[in-house]
Amino acid sequence: MLPPTHGVIRVGGRSHPTLEPLDGRLLRHHCYQIPTSAQLKRFTGRIHIYAKGERWNHVSNAIVDAVKEQWTNIEALVLDTANLQDEANLEPLLNIFRNIKMLRHLSLRESKLASSGVPLLIDSLVDSNQEEATLRSPIEALDVAGNMIWSNDIGCLTSLFKPASDTLVKLVLASNPIGADGHKILAGSLGHLKNLEHLDISSTYAGERGTTYILESLFSLDRLQTLKLRDNTIPGEVSVMLNTPFERIVSPGVACGVHWVSCALAFVIETNLWKSISTLDLGQNPMCAQGMHIFSKGLIECNIVTLTDLNLNNNKINFVGAAHLSEALSRVGNGMIRLSLAKNMISSEGIAALAKPLQNMRNLEQLFLAENGITESGGMELGSSLMHLHKLTSFSIGRNPIKNEGTMAIIAGLQSSSSSLEDLDMSICHFDGPNLAYPISKSMANMEKLKHLNMEGNAMTVQGLSHITSALIPVRSNLITLNLGGVHMYAEGAQLLSGVLTQFKCLKDLGIGYNKLGDHGLKFILPALQKCISISYLGLQHNNFGPTSIFPLADFILNSPNLIQVLLYGNNIHYGPTGLTPLASCRHKVTWDTDV
Repeated sequence: MLPPTHGVIRVGGRSHPTLEPLDGRLLRHHCYQIPTSAQLKRFTGRIHIYAKGERWNHVSNAIVDAVKEQWTNIEALVLDTANLQDEANLEPLLNIFRNIKMLRHLSLRESKLASSGVPLLIDSLVDSNQEEATLRSPIEALDVAGNMIWSNDIGCLTSLFKPASDTLVKLVLASNPIGADGHKILAGSLGHLKNLEHLDISSTYAGERGTTYILESLFSLDRLQTLKLRDNTIPGEVSVMLNTPFERIVSPGVACGVHWVSCALAFVIETNLWKSISTLDLGQNPMCAQGMHIFSKGLIECNIVTLTDLNLNNNKINFVGAAHLSEALSRVGNGMIRLSLAKNMISSEGIAALAKPLQNMRNLEQLFLAENGITESGGMELGSSLMHLHKLTSFSIGRNPIKNEGTMAIIAGLQSSSSSLEDLDMSICHFDGPNLAYPISKSMANMEKLKHLNMEGNAMTVQGLSHITSALIPVRSNLITLNLGGVHMYAEGAQLLSGVLTQFKCLKDLGIGYNKLGDHGLKFILPALQKCISISYLGLQHNNFGPTSIFPLADFILNSPNLIQVLLYGNNIHYGPTGLTPLASCRHKVTWDTDV
């Protein structure tokens, strides 16, 4: 915690920990107080400023005035979505950079920096007046994700790397259209960042060629711990013929194609170029089974026991790839903390292969297996493995037809981690709700730290819902997210749920769509929701609401200060001018889109 002389200034937050509390009346009208230059100068130690979106426009002049009066001890600036395309927002920021000396953390995510802003940013951060360019501040973390930075901007951006060689440890370039050519330029300069620990180039249109440039440049990054390459491999872009040393780890005759990234990764791992890698994000790259075979061989060759966080979501590795991964995890996966394998078509056969290495991951805290075609037999195998995992905090088996026996096995396995589990996703598992709700609720009663629960799409009916809602009472002070969409609730179930909703003071996200509540059910739900003062997201879609529900809905939405979004599509309340009038003043919060 920062000492009293230091400042954490959150412009527009519910309170300023280091400034006067905000006026409650202003908060209700979505306004906030702007700290003055005199208020800012009270703090003589390290300063962290959070001013996202339009808030930067409101506070920038006060900060510039304070900086001009020698208030130069800003250590962190988080200005995400600040619209730096506007010169009135960008120029004060550049002036601040030129005058402060302690900035270590800079985040400009989705701030519309674009091509025109990149050279101005670099010029303000780097002092080129000396014989050798130096940084004006010892920046340790730079995040410019989502700023429309193109390949021709990378050369300018990388001119920061040499002056930052001793300080920069985190670099985030995700969601920028850098392309393969931009990655080639980037790869040529990464070697300067000898202390880099975290590199995120997810969703940067790297393709097979661009990703390979990056991977081949990693030999000099001895301290790299986190590498994120999610959503970067474009199948069929360019096939590259295998050359030594890849031939040592890839079966002869294998065409690279979409497996080129896997080959390069295996090469980097096998040749021990990563000495301390702990986080690897390869989600949404179509590695398939063959790619996973290559990658797994590299993991084994290097004995990369430092790996604790592996994301392979949406890679279509299927059960064959799962078997290859199982072999690697049995050798190097015992220290795993987070494993994400959602949307991979693993099936029950793949789970059977993974079951044994999972049993040995005694430190595993997060396991994600949603949408894998896992059936009852796979659920039973998985349940046996879960019994050995005592530290789980997050578990997802959603959208897998594990049915009754698989569900019961998993619920029994989760008893081992009931005291630590915070996030549970068992959506659309096709189990018999009325009959299984009681044993499920009995297990949930021991999950005293549960914060997020998703039971969407399981036919509970009122009988099953009564057990589930009773089990939620012990966690009423913790629960943040509750999804009971499509559980056959009807009006009777709404009355049942409303009896416990009033106790959920921290609930922010509630999904009860597709439940045919009707106007009668809404009359039970809305009074209870009014007491859920933290609610920010509410799903009420496809509930057979009629025109008579418009007025109570409009009143509730307008009088819920924290409510951000309400889903109301699929109800008969928005057709014609009569239906629109009462909700017109809150249309900015209502999602009207119909199903596609």
